[in-house]
Amino acid sequence: MTEASGVCAVVPFKSLQHAKQRLANYLDAEQRAQLVAAMLEDTLRALTATQGLDRVLLVSNDPFAAQLAQRLGVDYQTEPAPARGLNAVLQTISDGLARQGYASALIVHGDLPLLSAQELQQLLARHLALSGHAKISLVPDRVQDGSNCLVCSPPDILRFSYGQGSCEKHLAIAAQGGIQSEIVELAGASLDIDEPPDLQQLLASPQLHFARCTHQVVSQAAFHSQGLRRETPN
Repeated sequence: MTEASGVCAVVPFKSLQHAKQRLANYLDAEQRAQLVAAMLEDTLRALTATQGLDRVLLVSNDPFAAQLAQRLGVDYQTEPAPARGLNAVLQTISDGLARQGYASALIVHGDLPLLSAQELQQLLARHLALSGHAKISLVPDRVQDGSNCLVCSPPDILRFSYGQGSCEKHLAIAAQGGIQSEIVELAGASLDIDEPPDLQQLLASPQLHFARCTHQVVSQAAFHSQGLRRETPN
């Protein structure tokens, strides 16, 4: 397996149940589940269309994720025991990818509906051009707080620290370990949907129609009449 083709994309997914609670003032539980499912599918479709990826792996304990993976033809596995929590799960997965001989791991969150194959290919090219054997390339969210996409070479080079402020934390961990790092700004990949302003920006985006599944969900009349017209509390 060569470095250019030895890239495994890993998409961790928690579950549809109790999804996106911070959107509860805009969307009811069913609408949130529909939105999350659609965004995950759009994210996976972008990954499967990306040249230079050797494998796409969806990691989740949710039966919905297993069914979606089978339908889209991507690999699936449950969260490895005894790992608990996102960072432990990703650490275990990445350690396994390194043992399997993958050159790089691309960690992508499943709530990036505007992610495109073109942006992903740009990210992989930038990462490949980065000097050094030990290196990371990070796509932050639109407020420079989270780590929406993260390429690690080798896959187990970084101690993951997802959560609030993960962008700064990952860069600091890399610096402490002598790991080359780079921030890559990508408009579509920067928009993860967690808060009401994220949702409003998604709806206003001229790129929304490219996110086929998400666009279909948010175009529903019920979505607008019951969800988007609600006011958030002051």
